[in-house]
Amino acid sequence: MKLNKIALLTLAFFILSTLVVGCSLDSTTTKLKVVNQYEGRYISNVSLVGYEFSSLNITYENSQTFNLDNGMPGGYDNINIQVTYRSGTATWYTNKTFNLKNGATTTITLDDTPTIGLK
Repeated sequence: MKLNKIALLTLAFFILSTLVVGCSLDSTTTKLKVVNQYEGRYISNVSLVGYEFSSLNITYENSQTFNLDNGMPGGYDNINIQVTYRSGTATWYTNKTFNLKNGATTTITLDDTPTIGLK
């Protein structure tokens, strides 16, 4: 009976340790949220140093969040983000520099007011 209690305590410790580590890793993941507020256009590609997210279909008033699991090799400041957006066969590109925050979600928005671009 003593062996069963030790086995249960070991199992409980393992489960709790896994949960704590899993939660702490998830909370420190840097994320990029891309929002489309440009009516009639969809976002097809997002790229920044070390990452390229392609074959996307982020339509008007929708968003998609990306985990930047590999971190940022040159730091989190002054990161140029390029967004490719489309309508039919037409393709446009826009880019802007952002400061990302390690362990947080940075939101960028493509819109057409007052000028087309990223905010």
